[in-house]
Amino acid sequence: NLSLFYLVAKTGELGWIHFQELPAFVYKNERLNAFEKTKVRYFDYKAVELDLKKTTLKAGEYWILVSDRIYSAIGIPSGEFTKQFETALSGKNFGNSRDLILDCGRIIERRYGKNVLETSAFLAVTRK
Repeated sequence: NLSLFYLVAKTGELGWIHFQELPAFVYKNERLNAFEKTKVRYFDYKAVELDLKKTTLKAGEYWILVSDRIYSAIGIPSGEFTKQFETALSGKNFGNSRDLILDCGRIIERRYGKNVLETSAFLAVTRK
């Protein structure tokens, strides 16, 4: 699965094209919120018109991508994984994207085991 993104650091403009089922997330005010789920799955990105999504990332907010491999390795629907992920991160305050990613890894390993963690991929981008 592939996602492409850009971030204009000065303005916070963030754009992305999503090639997977799990939505992108934004973490702000100690809450994880999912962006609208992509309606089209791109298997051949050259053959379709790309759906560029945009938002503005404010200082202290984190944009997060989570690989589809996580929920498929666990064996639960993507919607259920999203709910569990939102609940696990709720109320936490992170100093930087590294701390956020480390906590995501700890959550996955604690709940689902090391095998799932080893197949997982996370990306977090923030603007200071």
